[in-house]
Amino acid sequence: MKIGVDARLLGESLTGIGRYTYEMSKELINEFAQEHEFFLYVPKKVPEYISNELGKTRLETANVSSRLGRMIWSQTTLPYSVSKEDGVDLFWGPTHRLPALLSPKIARVVTIHDLVWKYAPDTMRKTSLFVEKQLMPYAIAQADLVMADSESTAKGIQSTFPKFKEKVRIVHLGVSYLPSPMGLEGITKLGIEKPFILFVGTLEPRKNLARFLESFAKTSEEVKKKITLVIVGGKGWGGVNVLDLVNRFNINKSVKILGYMEDCQLSTLYSEAEFLAMPSLYEGFGLPILEAMSFGTPVLTSNVSSMPEILGNGGLAVNPLSISEMSQAIHLLIENKQLRSSLANRAKIESQKYSWEIAAKKTMDIFEEAIDIRNYKLRISVK
Repeated sequence: MKIGVDARLLGESLTGIGRYTYEMSKELINEFAQEHEFFLYVPKKVPEYISNELGKTRLETANVSSRLGRMIWSQTTLPYSVSKEDGVDLFWGPTHRLPALLSPKIARVVTIHDLVWKYAPDTMRKTSLFVEKQLMPYAIAQADLVMADSESTAKGIQSTFPKFKEKVRIVHLGVSYLPSPMGLEGITKLGIEKPFILFVGTLEPRKNLARFLESFAKTSEEVKKKITLVIVGGKGWGGVNVLDLVNRFNINKSVKILGYMEDCQLSTLYSEAEFLAMPSLYEGFGLPILEAMSFGTPVLTSNVSSMPEILGNGGLAVNPLSISEMSQAIHLLIENKQLRSSLANRAKIESQKYSWEIAAKKTMDIFEEAIDIRNYKLRISVK
């Protein structure tokens, strides 16, 4: 089977869906390259380490820099290469998208990670909201099968698009391999002293950082003196200015802002943190939850969408709209060492339920099922 992949995000910093695309593609290629041929399409050059990791495949890159240019590429050059030049049997869109001009002979699978546009539209850019509302329904309608990251996302798809509910399959994400932690020395190099709470996420409204900072500010002065809140994440959109928020809540002495971190630094932060805070308003999966738990680090997260599902018994889930509830949970996790230790043990166990190897095998089963469905459709259309 020839399998084409819309790998556009491999040319960007690997966060969220980009990391998913990378990890899943790598595992699929490592596991199935002897039986199947893979074609990965990217509108720009990818980092050398990625091209080395994906060496058993055809990595086709272009030189498109602008966002508009990449959108045009995805609906013109991409489907032409897939349909005419490479003769792909199945096309997989890991980023909510499918090209409009694919050959009708090609089976197609799309991954839907979340439905932010429906459940948290106020947290999206207006242009992104418009594009998602237009292109996601089309992709779901055109796909032979739809992959969802979680039961929560699957239910969201089925309730929003009941006509296509039989298409939906659930494939949980895996635990990403991160370099070995550098220990206390690595923490010191970042200018951090233990103990600390860790927040990881793109700085945008959906991550709910403003409420969390206010919740942290409302903990006792004694608590704030003994612990630091470390914020990791690239700049997003929506005017989330962390420094302004920190100053507004008068917690600048208790907060350390690091920005985007490389994997070696991230693994060190995960392993040394007292707990991870992920108080998002909505998540389709929430990879940082799983990453933190894989290091035996408990998590304080939200009790909405997929987050309780992924968390399991590895931490505490609270109402992300309640300042007081979050503040109480912060205080509890900082002051109750026995609880923190118990949750840490459970977190490690929870993380072991997930792996990219399992995810890749389930995904390949779905690809083969999609081929059968497409072949059946073609036979029916001929009659």
